Amino acid sequence: MVIVIDTREKHPYSFSVPVTKRKLDAGDYSIEGYEMVAAIERKELNDYVQTVIYQKERFGKELAKLAGYRLKAIVVEASMSDILAGRYEGHIPPQSVIGATVGIHLGFGIPIHFCCNRQIAIHFTENPS
Repeated sequence: MVIVIDTREKHPYSFSVPVTKRKLDAGDYSIEGYEMVAAIERKELNDYVQTVIYQKERFGKELAKLAGYRLKAIVVEASMSDILAGRYEGHIPPQSVIGATVGIHLGFGIPIHFCCNRQIAIHFTENPS
């Protein structure tokens, strides 16, 4: 297996399997040969919150592309406890972030995995089964 990392990914994960970089139509990570079937979108906590609240229109376009994939997910490098405790920048109520999260899942059919931290998110991305 070779993991494809999108060329626009600013802080790419390091994996224990071979990787290649190329522009992906959706998501930050895919599997070579399955780039139009499987993708994972990675988000750090602050980026996730800012994106789902203030960049809904732009992110919605990205999510619409991702929704067309058979295997897709958003991986957040934080826990739901981090959301509930407001451990992110800005004064956005946790209920708003949770509402946006539910909206993504229901509206686009994209599962969102809160992976506690970057290390767990890397492991999940490399081994989603």
